[in-house]
Amino acid sequence: MHKEAQTRYSHLGIYLQKCYWASLCLLVALLSTSSLTNAKTIQDGINRYPDTENKLSIRIITPKNTKKGILIEDALKKHPNLTITRSSTDNFLALEKNKQIIITVGAVAFHQVLKSHLPHTLILATYISKNTYFKVLEVYKEETPSVTAIFSEIPLGKQIRLAKTLLPQSTHLTTLISEQSQHHKNTIIESARANNIEANVHVFENRSSLNKLFESGVFKPTFILSHADPLIFNARSLKHILLKGYRNNISVIGPNNEAVSGGSLASIYFPDKEMLRVSKKVILYFRDTGIAPSPQNLNLFNFVINKNVAKSMNINIPPDRVINRALGMDWLEKHEK
Repeated sequence: MHKEAQTRYSHLGIYLQKCYWASLCLLVALLSTSSLTNAKTIQDGINRYPDTENKLSIRIITPKNTKKGILIEDALKKHPNLTITRSSTDNFLALEKNKQIIITVGAVAFHQVLKSHLPHTLILATYISKNTYFKVLEVYKEETPSVTAIFSEIPLGKQIRLAKTLLPQSTHLTTLISEQSQHHKNTIIESARANNIEANVHVFENRSSLNKLFESGVFKPTFILSHADPLIFNARSLKHILLKGYRNNISVIGPNNEAVSGGSLASIYFPDKEMLRVSKKVILYFRDTGIAPSPQNLNLFNFVINKNVAKSMNINIPPDRVINRALGMDWLEKHEK
């Protein structure tokens, strides 16, 4: 009897020990779940009620007669912990000089901000070419520790490919370059050769030299390639080039979608929404990490065609799918026509 009782007590002890450990494990699990739930609740509270003391101050410096600064401001307004103000290039110096993120729209704004030595944590240059960005940066390299950019330079190889797709019989193009766009010369010649086109690249000196080129009959190509050189292809001279080209039945390609509205046949361009998408990505990355990302190119481009110009010049526009394939576009959207 004594041995049987001992055995029973032994089994009971093992049973109680198992119950103890099972209860302990259950308690730990419950506590862990509670901790995770509380952590999530706290994080949700932080997200819902952001710390207004640590908001990032963002100032957008933009030329007076452009809506691009407004678009960037509207895109960033939705995000917590960002306070946005916008100023034009002619009055931003009168504002309080506190440390902030500064977004510049265009080359003039970028140059003026660097020249003014405004205190900042980051300068993000938008709507600027790679060549202009590095030239301006070289002047102020000692005073610019946290500067980055999003380049919006139209790829000239794609521009020429677009022209060849719309004008399959084209064999010659003419374009002008100045001292500040000399770096485009080889790209233009090589891209034209790849499309079985001969490129005539002329050096632009001044307005009178442009008139001499027209008078000499040099502008007798299949099309004129315009590009982002404001010294040559600005609003005034481009109007002159478009008029001369139209009178001689010569198409003008580029330099951007605004020019197409003014009379160019077609152009590659970067949609504003792509610039906004990448700008938000850069700002939010800096907000979360404190690191300024390296300058980067926009990748998702589009094209626009002026149907009225095409009709007046008896040019048959191929379907979008044909143009997409020719340009190697890996994304599609409804193209402006």
